[in-house]
Amino acid sequence: MVVLVETQINVGSIDPFLLGTWATISALAIAMMLTSTLVCSFLLVIILEYDEKQSLIDSKHGFGDFWVRRCERDWEFAFACFTWGIPMFFLSLGLLGFVRFYPDMFAAASVASVAGLTLMYFAVYILSSYGSIGSSILPGSGLCSCDSG
Repeated sequence: MVVLVETQINVGSIDPFLLGTWATISALAIAMMLTSTLVCSFLLVIILEYDEKQSLIDSKHGFGDFWVRRCERDWEFAFACFTWGIPMFFLSLGLLGFVRFYPDMFAAASVASVAGLTLMYFAVYILSSYGSIGSSILPGSGLCSCDSG
């Protein structure tokens, strides 16, 4: 979010479509990451308020039942926001190079290349380190394709 404030963009010399695309992608990245953070914070509050003894008296299923009923859907939503927010951030960073350094295509391409290579490294790292779990958390692959129990 600091980038939006500190970038010092000369709006008059930039293609309006490029500027609008960058602004939209940047807003989506911030919104997705913020949503993920807030949902996870609320989940933490709910989990910390969970009373294992009372739950066992009431339902005999414990935390697993509590998680499925109260937390699972919110966790999946937060995780989807986070996994989509990462590529949006790197796309925003890549577009920022063209928005900020518009006449100098070498500088713009340098920033975009670093952002693209970092995103590719992240995707390859996830796939190689976590295998099928990693492929299930990348955007577009669908959540929870692996068995959790």
